[in-house]
Amino acid sequence: MKRILSLSLILAGLASTAGASGFSLERLSAKDIRSAAPGFGAPVPSVTPGGDASAPQLREWTIIAYLVGNDRNLEHTAVETFNFLEFAGSNEKTAIVAELGRLKWQKPDDGFWQGSKRYYVERDTNTFVKGSGIISPALQTLPGADMGDYKHLAEFITWAKTNYPAKRYALFLHGHGSGWKDREKTKGIAFDAASGNFISTPEFGEALRLAGPVDIFYTIACVTQMAEVMYEVKDSVGYAISSEELNLAATTDQNGNETTTAFESYALAGPIVSNPELPTEILAGIIPESIKQMWEGFGIKHRLTFSVVKPGMLPELAARLDAWAAAAEALDDRNAAASAKRAVLRFEQYGGGSAQNSNYADLRDFISLYAGAVSTTEPRAVAFRKQSAELEDFLTSKVVIKNISFGKRRDGADYARAGGLAITIPPYKPGNIDARLWTYQDLAFAKESSWDKFIFKYMWNIDNQTGFTPGWDARAR
Repeated sequence: MKRILSLSLILAGLASTAGASGFSLERLSAKDIRSAAPGFGAPVPSVTPGGDASAPQLREWTIIAYLVGNDRNLEHTAVETFNFLEFAGSNEKTAIVAELGRLKWQKPDDGFWQGSKRYYVERDTNTFVKGSGIISPALQTLPGADMGDYKHLAEFITWAKTNYPAKRYALFLHGHGSGWKDREKTKGIAFDAASGNFISTPEFGEALRLAGPVDIFYTIACVTQMAEVMYEVKDSVGYAISSEELNLAATTDQNGNETTTAFESYALAGPIVSNPELPTEILAGIIPESIKQMWEGFGIKHRLTFSVVKPGMLPELAARLDAWAAAAEALDDRNAAASAKRAVLRFEQYGGGSAQNSNYADLRDFISLYAGAVSTTEPRAVAFRKQSAELEDFLTSKVVIKNISFGKRRDGADYARAGGLAITIPPYKPGNIDARLWTYQDLAFAKESSWDKFIFKYMWNIDNQTGFTPGWDARAR
């Protein structure tokens, strides 16, 4: 308990110093951090990069960072994110290794280069000083690497595990995300603009199957905290930490100054480096709370969602959700269905227009709205409301173990309603049918549950549409 309290005080000190003094990230120095949290800047034992390959040191943790900066919008952010990993730095109990990709588009302080490099991340307390560059040694230079290839991601994870073995592993992915959709121009996970390639949702699951499991998966890629995405890694990830919404590479602080959000990488690395012996679930739960404290401390005014999900619980959730959907269809309260579909909290999609037209919605909010809109008191309706309450409880107590949601959408929708896990629900008044929905059945979640049947057969048709049923009934279940 002392260690958890100590970490909270450190992060709170960091936040209060920034907020009270009106510092931007560029102006906040390591000295300011140390004065806010005594002992925070204490020296750590040096570690020889790589070590003896024949007998690598077994650490408590290895943090494996895959920083896809091969994009004009994210290149500089990827370098800043690397700097915040350096602010945590490796030590004798935790190794941080990173692959950083670049496009040679902008000019970060380590000069022009394109492709990717692999690093052993050393500690650098100058992270908060403007102009601070990368100080960590590059172990490999890969000018032709395709970071949008899932096999390359799998190879990097395997390389990190082989050279920096540990009792536990955390995978951190920085790059674009578009939920489960990954066709046409919309970016999937880890979009590499140099190659034009990306890692699709099923491919991401395959990468982890090839490389082996990780204890924590953390990403700031947009809208990845979805049932459909996390179902792909249900057998490979202990705790998944990500957002239901778009994540900002930069925003404004309370004084109107542009501020990077690259410090979110420290929310993962800092707690692990400082407290490597803590149980994995406790460390996972600290991360979204740390992000919240940092946002508040830097005076960032924006909506945010971050949650911790246990992917291993998703098969049971899918079974319960199937039963709930079957009960909803049997009840056939179309007013309740339409009301929930119209009012549910939806999340913006990268390049996908307004949130109101999004297919990505909060699952807990949808269940709650649906049950609340059922007006009859017949026994089936009473049983359905009870079943809905039990499903909500399972979702919030067994699947989502930590949820941070605050702020409001531009149209005023309150993010306090976000429950920590999104799912696909067709918009209330769909315009042009999104062709990528035809690929929904390629997902493991759709193959192993009946959610596609529910949304494409029942939820779509309650609007008296002609019926959008893209082949769901053509596959025997």
